[in-house]
Amino acid sequence: FCLQVAEIEAGVRPPVMKVGELSTRRDITDIRDSAPVIVQLADLGVPGEAYNMASQKTVRMSDLLDIILSLSTRKDIKIEKDPSRLRAYDEKVLLGDNTKIRNLTGWVPKPHLESTVADILNFWRGEVSIRYHLRPKPRRHYRRETMNNGA
Repeated sequence: FCLQVAEIEAGVRPPVMKVGELSTRRDITDIRDSAPVIVQLADLGVPGEAYNMASQKTVRMSDLLDIILSLSTRKDIKIEKDPSRLRAYDEKVLLGDNTKIRNLTGWVPKPHLESTVADILNFWRGEVSIRYHLRPKPRRHYRRETMNNGA
């Protein structure tokens, strides 16, 4: 979603987002929150054991899209279902159980979806700028007049 919005904002894609099924719910974590726990697992984890890195909360994809659109500089973006993005079978809800990793490490997820989404959108804005060799819009520079105090 964020790549499409960044391309729309840059003017390299028409203001129409192609989406799949938006009613599905997903458990989302931010790697910046979970990375330290993954490092802890190197010391505390049992080799061969599986550990779920999960927030134990789900986000509906339509809600995620709403957050992204609210952060966009373009307010004219239309949403269009794209049959090629629909899956023959798509889990309605994917929710992880982090009990084992939480008990082992004491980790409590601190999800902040809005800031995660904002950071991902900003990343893609930068990538789009590089990919399409776009220059940042020039900023107006105001000339400051200095006072000559006899110096």
